[in-house]
Amino acid sequence: MFGIDAVSGAILYNPQWIEGFSLMEFDNSTGIPYGIYADTTFSVGGADFVSINPTNFIYSTINHLNIRDLTNDTTFDDLNHRYIFAAIDSLNNKCLFCLDAVTGIILSKPLLGYNVGGIRYDNVSGNLYGLE
Repeated sequence: MFGIDAVSGAILYNPQWIEGFSLMEFDNSTGIPYGIYADTTFSVGGADFVSINPTNFIYSTINHLNIRDLTNDTTFDDLNHRYIFAAIDSLNNKCLFCLDAVTGIILSKPLLGYNVGGIRYDNVSGNLYGLE
């Protein structure tokens, strides 16, 4: 993970990557990166929703999630501090998880069609988009 100054191109920080992180998203309003951390027991024990210090890559677990697998779909709602991602839940259903980024509480978890992907949240309109 690199932090790069967008104006000068200078590398601000480059901490050592730790295996097990995925679906990284950046909250532009707070400057905090979020992601999912799963160790080798992911399919059995679920995964953790974490916040990450970008300068040293130390992470803090916010909440444990009972999920079995992830897709590559994730987005972030900067206005409401919500982390949104698609995953396979413990019952083997593909769901669209919406988490409160501060508490990690699942706000909603509707079923998602297996052909739906490319989800993005538009912070200007407040709409969530995806492709089927």
